[in-house]
Amino acid sequence: MIRSAHRSVATALALWALIVAGCGTIQPSAEGSVSGEDVTGIQALVRARAEAVGRGDLQAFLATIDPARPALRRTQQQEFADPNGRISLARSTFKISKPTRYLSYVRAFVEEALEGNGYVGAFSAAPANTRRYFRKDGTRWLQTEPTADELGGEQQRSAR
Repeated sequence: MIRSAHRSVATALALWALIVAGCGTIQPSAEGSVSGEDVTGIQALVRARAEAVGRGDLQAFLATIDPARPALRRTQQQEFADPNGRISLARSTFKISKPTRYLSYVRAFVEEALEGNGYVGAFSAAPANTRRYFRKDGTRWLQTEPTADELGGEQQRSAR
């Protein structure tokens, strides 16, 4: 009788441990590296975005942003409308650094530098080095962002 009770308790504890273990946060996938070809594709995307801004071509600019992320598209459209951002982006060079895999995305820092070695942040109050998320849609790269559900434990909220 005592053995049966111990077995029942042990079984219940094991079941509880499995349930608790399944409730953890989503962890980013650390598998696979980002190829040079992918970095080149992301670099071309960032350049295409800047060229679209320089030409004032909203449709070409929006074509670089993930259509599955409407909030990101709205904020990027507001950024496009900023005339100060237009001047600096059209005259910028870009460097992609620290690309890493994160779930189904590539996240990387994009450093924007104005011609003459000035940094965008010094002139427009925008950060000169920002972390951005990208995903490949068939053969083309898009700027995107993870969903709140995908961020799990890495989600951070701030008030501005």
